[in-house]
Amino acid sequence: MFRVSAGQVYANICPFRGITGVNGGEWVELFEHYLIFNYNILSMNYILSKRIINTPLEKLYEAYSNPDILIKWWGPHGFSNKFNEFTFAENGLWDYIMIDELGVEYHNQMIFKEIYPNKKIVADHISDPAFRVEIEFLKITSQQSEVFFKMKFEDDVVYNALKNYVPEKNEENFERLENILK
Repeated sequence: MFRVSAGQVYANICPFRGITGVNGGEWVELFEHYLIFNYNILSMNYILSKRIINTPLEKLYEAYSNPDILIKWWGPHGFSNKFNEFTFAENGLWDYIMIDELGVEYHNQMIFKEIYPNKKIVADHISDPAFRVEIEFLKITSQQSEVFFKMKFEDDVVYNALKNYVPEKNEENFERLENILK
Protein backbone atom coordinates (compact mmCIF):
# COMPACT_ATOMS: atom_id res chain seq x y z
CA MET A 1 0.00 0.00 0.00
CA PHE A 2 1.30 3.44 -0.92
CA ARG A 3 1.41 5.83 2.04
CA VAL A 4 2.24 9.50 2.14
CA SER A 5 2.01 12.02 4.92
CA ALA A 6 -0.46 14.87 4.84
CA GLY A 7 2.55 17.22 4.70
CA GLN A 8 3.90 15.51 1.58
CA VAL A 9 0.51 15.69 -0.12
CA TYR A 10 0.07 19.32 0.86
CA ALA A 11 3.51 20.25 -0.45
CA ASN A 12 2.94 18.54 -3.79
CA ILE A 13 -0.74 18.78 -4.75
CA CYS A 14 -2.69 21.16 -2.52
CA PRO A 15 -4.18 24.01 -4.56
CA PHE A 16 -4.89 25.96 -1.36
CA ARG A 17 -1.27 26.87 -0.55
CA GLY A 18 -1.04 30.51 0.40
CA ILE A 19 -4.79 30.91 0.82
CA THR A 20 -5.64 33.80 3.13
CA GLY A 21 -8.62 34.45 5.36
CA VAL A 22 -9.08 30.81 6.38
CA ASN A 23 -8.55 29.82 10.00
CA GLY A 24 -6.93 26.53 10.97
CA GLY A 25 -10.15 24.53 11.39
CA GLU A 26 -11.57 25.75 8.08
CA TRP A 27 -8.29 24.99 6.34
CA VAL A 28 -8.23 21.44 7.71
CA GLU A 29 -11.83 20.86 6.58
CA LEU A 30 -11.10 22.35 3.14
CA PHE A 31 -7.95 20.25 2.75
CA GLU A 32 -9.68 17.06 4.00
CA HIS A 33 -12.53 17.61 1.51
CA TYR A 34 -10.01 18.11 -1.29
CA LEU A 35 -8.13 14.91 -0.44
CA ILE A 36 -11.20 12.76 0.10
CA PHE A 37 -13.07 13.73 -3.03
CA ASN A 38 -10.11 14.13 -5.37
CA TYR A 39 -7.57 11.57 -4.24
CA ASN A 40 -9.35 9.18 -1.83
CA ILE A 41 -6.09 8.68 0.04
CA LEU A 42 -7.16 9.29 3.61
CA SER A 43 -7.23 5.96 5.41
CA MET A 44 -10.45 6.60 7.32
CA ASN A 45 -13.69 4.65 7.27
CA TYR A 46 -15.44 6.64 4.56
CA ILE A 47 -17.84 5.60 1.84
CA LEU A 48 -17.86 8.32 -0.78
CA SER A 49 -20.28 8.87 -3.61
CA LYS A 50 -20.71 11.83 -5.91
CA ARG A 51 -22.83 12.65 -8.92
CA ILE A 52 -23.25 15.52 -11.36
CA ILE A 53 -26.96 16.14 -11.86
CA ASN A 54 -28.56 18.28 -14.54
CA THR A 55 -30.58 20.52 -12.24
CA PRO A 56 -30.11 23.89 -10.54
CA LEU A 57 -28.39 23.81 -7.16
CA GLU A 58 -31.46 25.07 -5.31
CA LYS A 59 -33.66 22.34 -6.76
CA LEU A 60 -31.09 19.67 -5.84
CA TYR A 61 -30.85 20.94 -2.27
CA GLU A 62 -34.66 21.02 -2.01
CA ALA A 63 -34.79 17.34 -2.99
CA TYR A 64 -32.83 16.60 0.20
CA SER A 65 -34.49 19.15 2.49
CA ASN A 66 -38.17 18.87 1.51
CA PRO A 67 -39.80 15.71 2.91
CA ASP A 68 -42.52 15.73 0.21
CA ILE A 69 -39.80 15.28 -2.43
CA LEU A 70 -37.35 13.19 -0.38
CA ILE A 71 -39.91 10.50 0.41
CA LYS A 72 -40.31 9.79 -3.33
CA TRP A 73 -36.69 8.91 -4.05
CA TRP A 74 -34.78 8.08 -0.83
CA GLY A 75 -33.24 4.63 -0.87
CA PRO A 76 -32.08 2.14 -3.49
CA HIS A 77 -34.23 0.66 -6.26
CA GLY A 78 -37.29 -1.18 -5.00
CA PHE A 79 -37.63 0.74 -1.73
CA SER A 80 -40.41 3.02 -0.54
CA ASN A 81 -40.53 5.14 2.60
CA LYS A 82 -42.76 6.15 5.45
CA PHE A 83 -41.72 9.28 7.32
CA ASN A 84 -42.81 9.41 10.97
CA GLU A 85 -41.04 12.71 11.63
CA PHE A 86 -38.91 15.06 9.57
CA THR A 87 -37.75 18.12 11.47
CA PHE A 88 -35.25 19.76 9.13
CA ALA A 89 -33.38 21.91 11.65
CA GLU A 90 -30.19 21.53 13.64
CA ASN A 91 -30.79 18.79 16.24
CA GLY A 92 -34.02 17.91 14.42
CA LEU A 93 -35.09 14.29 14.11
CA TRP A 94 -35.68 12.37 10.90
CA ASP A 95 -37.52 9.19 11.86
CA TYR A 96 -38.39 7.00 8.89
CA ILE A 97 -39.05 3.47 7.73
CA MET A 98 -37.59 2.11 4.50
CA ILE A 99 -39.67 -0.70 3.00
CA ASP A 100 -38.12 -3.13 0.52
CA GLU A 101 -39.98 -4.82 -2.35
CA LEU A 102 -40.85 -7.80 -0.13
CA GLY A 103 -42.45 -5.53 2.46
CA VAL A 104 -39.63 -5.85 5.00
CA GLU A 105 -39.38 -2.65 7.06
CA TYR A 106 -36.12 -1.04 8.17
CA HIS A 107 -36.51 1.60 10.87
CA ASN A 108 -34.01 4.48 10.67
CA GLN A 109 -33.37 7.60 12.68
CA MET A 110 -31.09 10.54 11.96
CA ILE A 111 -30.35 13.71 13.88
CA PHE A 112 -29.49 16.75 11.76
CA LYS A 113 -26.31 18.26 13.18
CA GLU A 114 -25.44 21.04 10.70
CA ILE A 115 -27.47 22.68 7.96
CA TYR A 116 -26.05 25.24 5.54
CA PRO A 117 -28.74 25.98 2.93
CA ASN A 118 -27.70 25.06 -0.62
CA LYS A 119 -24.25 24.06 0.66
CA LYS A 120 -24.13 21.23 3.19
CA ILE A 121 -26.18 18.92 5.41
CA VAL A 122 -24.59 16.89 8.21
CA ALA A 123 -26.58 14.24 10.06
CA ASP A 124 -25.85 11.39 12.45
CA HIS A 125 -27.57 8.09 11.67
CA ILE A 126 -28.33 7.02 15.25
CA SER A 127 -30.03 3.71 14.56
CA ASP A 128 -27.90 0.71 13.64
CA PRO A 129 -25.61 0.92 11.81
CA ALA A 130 -24.33 4.19 13.30
CA PHE A 131 -22.54 6.58 10.96
CA ARG A 132 -22.29 10.26 10.04
CA VAL A 133 -23.57 11.57 6.72
CA GLU A 134 -22.19 14.70 5.10
CA ILE A 135 -23.93 15.87 1.95
CA GLU A 136 -22.35 18.74 0.05
CA PHE A 137 -23.78 20.62 -2.91
CA LEU A 138 -21.78 22.42 -5.58
CA LYS A 139 -23.12 24.60 -8.37
CA ILE A 140 -21.40 23.83 -11.66
CA THR A 141 -23.61 25.92 -13.98
CA SER A 142 -27.07 27.42 -13.63
CA GLN A 143 -28.54 24.07 -14.76
CA GLN A 144 -25.98 21.59 -13.42
CA SER A 145 -24.93 20.73 -9.86
CA GLU A 146 -22.82 18.16 -8.08
CA VAL A 147 -23.71 16.32 -4.90
CA PHE A 148 -21.08 14.73 -2.65
CA PHE A 149 -22.41 12.06 -0.28
CA LYS A 150 -19.95 10.97 2.39
CA MET A 151 -20.63 8.36 5.06
CA LYS A 152 -18.17 8.07 7.94
CA PHE A 153 -18.18 5.00 10.17
CA GLU A 154 -16.50 4.96 13.58
CA ASP A 155 -16.74 1.17 13.86
CA ASP A 156 -14.26 -0.71 11.66
CA VAL A 157 -16.36 -3.89 11.69
CA VAL A 158 -19.46 -2.06 10.45
CA TYR A 159 -17.45 -0.19 7.81
CA ASN A 160 -15.82 -3.38 6.52
CA ALA A 161 -19.19 -5.14 6.35
CA LEU A 162 -20.73 -2.33 4.27
CA LYS A 163 -17.92 -0.85 2.17
CA ASN A 164 -18.43 -3.19 -0.81
CA TYR A 165 -22.24 -3.06 -0.74
CA VAL A 166 -23.24 0.53 0.02
CA PRO A 167 -21.55 2.36 -2.91
CA GLU A 168 -23.72 0.49 -5.44
CA LYS A 169 -26.84 1.28 -3.40
CA ASN A 170 -25.83 4.95 -3.21
CA GLU A 171 -25.61 4.97 -7.01
CA GLU A 172 -29.14 3.55 -7.20
CA ASN A 173 -30.24 6.29 -4.83
CA PHE A 174 -28.69 8.92 -7.12
CA GLU A 175 -30.53 7.37 -10.10
CA ARG A 176 -33.85 7.70 -8.27
CA LEU A 177 -32.97 11.29 -7.35
CA GLU A 178 -32.18 12.13 -10.97
CA ASN A 179 -35.50 10.68 -12.11
CA ILE A 180 -37.41 12.88 -9.65
CA LEU A 181 -35.54 15.98 -10.78
CA LYS A 182 -36.20 15.50 -14.52
